[in-house]
Amino acid sequence: MRFLLLLLAFIVVLAPPARAQDLLREHRAEDPAAKLLDKHGGAPQTVNEYANLYFQNCVPATEAGTTLEEYNVTQCGCTAAKMPEFMTLKNMKALFTKTKEGEFQMGRVLMLAYMPCLYDTINQFVFDGCYYSDEMRKNMNHPTKVCKCYGRKMAEYVASKGEAFVPGLTDKGYDSAQAVPNPLGHIISGDQFNARSKFEFQECVMTESYGWDK
Repeated sequence: MRFLLLLLAFIVVLAPPARAQDLLREHRAEDPAAKLLDKHGGAPQTVNEYANLYFQNCVPATEAGTTLEEYNVTQCGCTAAKMPEFMTLKNMKALFTKTKEGEFQMGRVLMLAYMPCLYDTINQFVFDGCYYSDEMRKNMNHPTKVCKCYGRKMAEYVASKGEAFVPGLTDKGYDSAQAVPNPLGHIISGDQFNARSKFEFQECVMTESYGWDK
């Protein structure tokens, strides 16, 4: 099924979700962290300002203008929004230092914010790649049902694996030496994700198009 490979090669014809487009426009038009750091040369003073700084540095510059950037904006925005729920100002200051405490706080951010946000991001990424690809749609009946099933199954799969999918997270905590700049891109380009993707797509076609196992 060659059309499956189109999805897993970061489909460039993907129609971006409206939410990601809005976030991207807002980020480029008025970036709070950029103002804090560049306009007066000041440093963040509050938890929310540090969360904005995290957001500014979260989206990889190498993905600017690509389809994947839109999903990283969604992922990073979700992560930054969750950070004030469990991070104190002291925690935030440590997060941006190259110290053991900084690594500990990054581990907390990945575990308590980044990973929970992955469910919605993966779900949307897979659904969009499935539903908005003409090559994919012409090979299935009931594309909406199939693609919703496909997105949900892949999101559940990533969520079930937890830290195994995020480089740098180990059973002993966070290890910056093993980390990658963009966990989302690492996940969706990995062999494990791709192999599971083929399986879940076929399962969803069978169940949603032909009623198998229902």
